[in-house]
Amino acid sequence: MKFTKVLSLIASILVIVSVSALQLKLGLAYYYIIGSILLFILLKRTQYKFNPILIWIICAAFLSIFLNQVPSFFRPYERLFGFVIILSLTSPLIYSTVFQQFRLYAFKRINFILIIMAVGTFFGLVTGIYVGRDDMQFFTGLYSHSMILGPMAGIAIINSIFGIYNSKIKIIRILYIVAASLSFISCVASGSRAAIGGTAIGLMFFFYRIYKGSLTKVMRTVLILVCLITVSFPLWENQTQGIMSKIYYAQDHGDMAETRREIWFDRVLEFSTSPIYGVGFGSVDTRISKNYETEGGKIEPGSSWLAVLSMTGLIGFIPIIILIYTNVKFLIKENDSTTQSAYMGALLITIILHMFAEGYIFSSGSGMAYYFWLLIGNIDIKKNTIITNKNSFQKYEITNNRGNL
Repeated sequence: MKFTKVLSLIASILVIVSVSALQLKLGLAYYYIIGSILLFILLKRTQYKFNPILIWIICAAFLSIFLNQVPSFFRPYERLFGFVIILSLTSPLIYSTVFQQFRLYAFKRINFILIIMAVGTFFGLVTGIYVGRDDMQFFTGLYSHSMILGPMAGIAIINSIFGIYNSKIKIIRILYIVAASLSFISCVASGSRAAIGGTAIGLMFFFYRIYKGSLTKVMRTVLILVCLITVSFPLWENQTQGIMSKIYYAQDHGDMAETRREIWFDRVLEFSTSPIYGVGFGSVDTRISKNYETEGGKIEPGSSWLAVLSMTGLIGFIPIIILIYTNVKFLIKENDSTTQSAYMGALLITIILHMFAEGYIFSSGSGMAYYFWLLIGNIDIKKNTIITNKNSFQKYEITNNRGNL
């Protein structure tokens, strides 16, 4: 167990470092380390189970490459291999007790680190000690890009609010309240509208589940938060410059999605040319899109959902939708531990909405992709735990009834 804890800590630190402002270009070293962690876990002799939906996704990705003439500079098979490594380690693709331990520990550790990063970003901003990368247009904080800071700080907000409700120690709850407040300012400073909007809706789900559908309690909580945000606005008004500049830019062009519309349109065109198996995993159609680089094969999908459609077509999109739908449905209906379900549901909804504006779902080197699949892995652990507990209870009842007979 200690060995698994160490591996989870190494993986969490590695992921955060890879997206931090340190700008360490790990390259293949990232996959070597992650792959080594996966190998260490696989070497533990235990029983394995495989998730058919995730196998379907991998097969769809492979077929999308095999049935297309994808330019070699996109390195599609290498990207698919990296994607399988991340899925194997974080998602329910492979299930065992050791994988379960790793995913639980990794989830706790990375969530704690994200709170530290968000709070550290705030202090760097207000003290002037570190105000983000100078070569970027918007504030990046301790991350390499504002579009990474935004969702990561949003996740930190949800983590902190979960801590407020989950902790019974007063001083710890106060610290979480402070962390949530500072993480909120860091999120706003990023200028990411998708991250702010996604986090807000995710929190609405959290309160809805916490209060078991009582709209009165939900609206009361929301009203209190709105009042606090309004009263404190003069204190953090300066941090809205990034958001306001994007709003003004959109108003000048008469389109709130001006910065994304062209990329989205390219993904739709790609899907229309190959709706069944897509244009190829980890690539774009070079006849349609210009948002790519021949050196390194870097691409800008613009949306995870449209990327799934364009890259893998319907055969890849359908299992992804099934996976998301079943997880959201489970988190809505599950009543054994409402706070935990509300928390995971808030995180999942936040990322689902954020992925409309950012295309990282298939990006094995993305910190957000790692977090998304790790979240899916932890939701699956919760499902299996509930099923196991119910089966154990049913066996106990049957045995007890037989004894009474």
